[in-house]
Order: sequence, then structure tokens, then C-alpha cells
Amino acid sequence: KLPEMEDPPKGRPPPVDLRSCLRALRKGMKSFQFLDPVSDLRITDIDFVEMANHKRALLSTLTSNKCDDCPKLAEHYAEMSLRSRYQRQIEQLRFGFSEQSLQFMPDFETRVSVLQHLHYINESRTVLLKGRVAREMNTVTCELLATETIFENALKGLAPEEILSLFSALVFEERGRQVTEPKLNPTLEKAHGEMMARAKSLGVLQIEAGVDIDIDEYVRNVNWGMMEVVYEWARGLPFSDICLLTDILEGSIVRCIVRLDETCREIRNAARLIGDSDLFVKMEEASQMIKRDIVFASSLYLG
Repeated sequence: KLPEMEDPPKGRPPPVDLRSCLRALRKGMKSFQFLDPVSDLRITDIDFVEMANHKRALLSTLTSNKCDDCPKLAEHYAEMSLRSRYQRQIEQLRFGFSEQSLQFMPDFETRVSVLQHLHYINESRTVLLKGRVAREMNTVTCELLATETIFENALKGLAPEEILSLFSALVFEERGRQVTEPKLNPTLEKAHGEMMARAKSLGVLQIEAGVDIDIDEYVRNVNWGMMEVVYEWARGLPFSDICLLTDILEGSIVRCIVRLDETCREIRNAARLIGDSDLFVKMEEASQMIKRDIVFASSLYLG
């Protein structure tokens, strides 16, 4: 039973002593008779019964807690919070000096040496222009390969739809579904061959530096399964027609094209960083070429 309070003056809310209310509530909880979820309510769901038992245990702990009656509760709570924070910092420092935190250091150093060799960072490990471009490439399967493709001017002689097709090889990740081999024009065949050679060269470089990678798996980052589909979609072919070009599921085609639009934005940002206005314009045009029809519809259920 809560202590009775005098009526407050008219127009003024009643005073609330939260501590007294909470204390009275906890005292009253001792006399509560909780319904058993199994015997009383006939609930047999295991998860629900476990949660009910956990709640009952927490309530039992709450009623036996004497901290609420302590006049220095706020002061003690602040001290324990500070102590807990210091304890976490100590644990972090101990982990920093442990062998467990240092076991990946050799791999880290070898990868840093690769980035220095490719001029992504300098000797003092400051990020250079190529490193800044690589940081923009977030939607591709291999940031190094995408960045090297841009800096080697491999996109200079390609049309916007051909750039989209080429980069779809670094965006499309599904494997094992492709049955129909893509048919590419001579320009795309050459660009695809050069990207494969570039991927193999980067793989060999990393292995020579001591990075533990499988070169065949690394080269498989270039997945050409969507190159023809993306090329024809950028040229204006209807969605129903591009689906006939491949055995890839329609949902995978949509995801790849939508992700390519993000890749266009990233390449535009990279072009801005390196001052390549021609590439910037091409990627703006490429984005407009694929952003149409059902692929970018706000809902597939609305006409």
C-alpha cells in the first residue's frame, strides 16, 4: 500500500517522490502471486517459458536488493561506473600487449609493404592519391584491381556502356549459376583479358611480398557472368530480353545493376580526385543509362 499524500493546490501537479514509489512497489512485490506459464496459463512454448523464468529470477533479485535504501546511491553508482570504465581500459591495454593481438602483425606488415610498392602510401604510411581513390571503391570485390584499372587509363578508350560492363565483373559476386557464356564485342574481350592479366599480376605481387592468398581465388574476383547483360541493358534493351541472355536469376540481375549505379558514383568521386573530367562525364552518362524501368522502380507492385 502506497503512503497517502495530501491533495496538491489547484492548478499544480502532485509532487512525486520516485524513490518512495519504487520502494513501496518493491515491498508490495513480495506479496504478488505470479501465474505459472505452464500450469496456470497452459503455455508450452519453450522460449516463452524460459523468458518467464528469467523474468521471475530478475524480479527476485530486485526485491532483495538493498542498494535502493542507501542514502548515497547516486554517489556509489558514479564510483562504480568510473571503476568499470577503468577496468575496461585496463583489459584493452592488456590485450594490446598480449600475443593474441600481435599474431596478425606480420600479415599486416606484408600488406603495408604491398601498398607502399604500389604507391598507395609512402614510407611514413601517409595515404597518397592512389590510396584516396582506393578508399572510394567500396562496392567492388577488389579495391586494388579497380584502382589500378583507373590509374592505368584502361577506361580511356571505352564507351560508358563498356565501362559499366567491365566493372560488372568486379561487382557481380554470384558463382555457379552461369551456364550461358557471355558474348562480348572485341573491345570488351580485350578489356576483360587485360583486367584478368592485371588481377594475376597483383596476385603474384602480393604472394612475392609474403601475403597468404590463393592466386586462382584472387583472379576469380573478376567474374564476367554479367558483362553481356549489363552492356545490353545500358544500350536500352528491355529487361525481359536481357533475361534471355543468361541463366542468372532476375533478382541477381537487378541487384547487380543497382549496385553498379553506386559504383558509378564511386568512380565519379575517383575521377574528381585525380582531375579526370572525361571519366567523370562518362560515369554520369553511364549512371543515367542504367537507371530506368523495373530495375529502379520504387515498388514492383505499382504500375
